[in-house]
Amino acid sequence: MAEDAYDQEDSIKSIEVKLAEIVPKEEICWHVRLHTYVMNIATPLSRGCVQPKKKLNDLCLQVNPKGALARQFMLNVEDQGLQEAQLVVRAQSASTAANGTESQCLQGTGSSTTTSSKSTVTSSSKTTSSSKTSVTSSSKTTSAASPPTSYPNPWTVSGSTNVHDPTLARRSDGTYFLLATAPGISIKKSTDLKTWTDAGLVWPNGQATWTDSYTGTSNGNLWAPDLTWANNQFYLYYAASSFGTSNSAIFFATSPTGEQGTWVNQGLVTSTTSTSGYNAIDPSLLIDGSKWYLAFGSFWTGIKVTEISTSTGKPLSSAITAIATRPSSVSGAIEAPQIFKSGSYYYLFASFDKCCLGASSTYRIMVGRSSSPLGPFVDANGTKMIDGGGTQILATHGSIYGPGGQQIVSTSSGITLVYHYYQSDGTAKLGLNLLAWDANGWPFVAS
Repeated sequence: MAEDAYDQEDSIKSIEVKLAEIVPKEEICWHVRLHTYVMNIATPLSRGCVQPKKKLNDLCLQVNPKGALARQFMLNVEDQGLQEAQLVVRAQSASTAANGTESQCLQGTGSSTTTSSKSTVTSSSKTTSSSKTSVTSSSKTTSAASPPTSYPNPWTVSGSTNVHDPTLARRSDGTYFLLATAPGISIKKSTDLKTWTDAGLVWPNGQATWTDSYTGTSNGNLWAPDLTWANNQFYLYYAASSFGTSNSAIFFATSPTGEQGTWVNQGLVTSTTSTSGYNAIDPSLLIDGSKWYLAFGSFWTGIKVTEISTSTGKPLSSAITAIATRPSSVSGAIEAPQIFKSGSYYYLFASFDKCCLGASSTYRIMVGRSSSPLGPFVDANGTKMIDGGGTQILATHGSIYGPGGQQIVSTSSGITLVYHYYQSDGTAKLGLNLLAWDANGWPFVAS
């Protein structure tokens, strides 16, 4: 996913976006959204996909926000096997159009326009394709919007939505796969993020016997799966453990389709014992260009990160970097890390406090940022997360209890926060919201 932003305070007449020198393996999808002064939320303007059979000189699309007084315009391009793309964003205001600089935007393939525009933002990247992680970008990603005065409720979803520690990725045909903690790891599917159906298990019928020594039982719960679509296949990291212990392990699996019966066990990634001082659960993969990183950890001495081989999916070395902790006064309560790159920053999201207590859960979602995936990560007040810092972006509100176990992923709707929360009866449910970034580059739950 590549993302660019354009700020201006004039009444926009049209926005032109050009994707130049596209060399796709499969498809390229775009999603254009606008932040306005009135709404302060992301308003969808245009979305779509192309599945070319040969190289495109460019893809050009034009949208009309009907004269909205724009706070900011943002473009998401979700690459599926994108080898190289140059994004050129031209936002044309009503005043420049009146001065005779009307732009012409050619749909589909063809040559780009050369007329002047109020601003041009360009980024270029060579990436490993991933439906989960953002790619290197030369422009800062920020939505220059203001957080709402209260937390928005999760989107309305239906069907099979009872989940814990959900993880989401989209296959190249547009199908979303949602995996969650369960014996064998549950699989759910959707085409629109709204209606979800059961699709079996990753490891049915107690197949994952290699995890039994960590769960302490046959066919025990497998925790906190982490799903990524990249290189035309699914990558899955997941944990095996039991409550209150650090006798834990993280495993790796792959699948060409995500369907039950197609998953291949790729073996142990890392493990811990009662003397390790940290806990090998809650894995999360970051694909950052040609490098992979795995964040993980829960309680004990907190969150760690290690570099991963792109060929084996296993650690390149024994080197592990500590990136976040909590004090002993709160029992070191931090887990569920994810490092997400946006613009020039790496953002570390984590869940603070207590999970798994139904409506009494105190889980809340926190964030810090760094210029490196290895940290140091600091919160909005400048406190390092290794010293217990973190900026809160979501917590219990109304009838939404203990939101956490989160993932940040690019979807057709934008940058999406995926999490679980509890209802008043203690049922764990799927939560989905859009994320946006304020003028200082800090994320917040927008809608």
